[in-house]
Amino acid sequence: MRITLRHPLLGLAALLPLASCITVEDFGQYWEKTGMDPQLEGSWKMVAADPEQTADHGYGIGQIMRMVRRGAAYEMAFDGAPDDPPMYPVRTLNVAHYRFLAMRAEGEKGGLIWRYKLQGRVLELCQTDLVDFVERNYPNAVNLRENEGEGSYMNIALFDDHVFTILSKVPDTEQYWFCETKYDRVR
Repeated sequence: MRITLRHPLLGLAALLPLASCITVEDFGQYWEKTGMDPQLEGSWKMVAADPEQTADHGYGIGQIMRMVRRGAAYEMAFDGAPDDPPMYPVRTLNVAHYRFLAMRAEGEKGGLIWRYKLQGRVLELCQTDLVDFVERNYPNAVNLRENEGEGSYMNIALFDDHVFTILSKVPDTEQYWFCETKYDRVR
């Protein structure tokens, strides 16, 4: 797959199980606030988070995701996707008590964020539905917008202090966060 979409990482996001990243048009000053979570480095094997998640249902059960340190960022690659380039740079962004993978193509202002939880040898990636939360609690938010087109999800125009505050206020409940993509550490 060649990355020829409006946003270079959106093609790669399609590789991610249940691609549920939040698109970011411009990280602004927040890219400089990203860092490295050394616990992410290594190889991770996708496992079923519930019995319905099988290869027959389109889940990449058994797929290996590799997080390899490359300078001040990670390179994320998936075994079994030789035609697709790895994602680089991938860093981490702490937003209050949440941790996100922050991804963008080199030289780009925008990219994607994806919430993760890491406990021991288990990595969970979380989908989110922020549309109702933002509309109900922050109807005048300038840099958080519902997408235009198919589906209903939030986009970040400029990741600024207001966006940071809003993300930090989202309750850590199943109503807003669905941690249904699970990996076990293999190395």
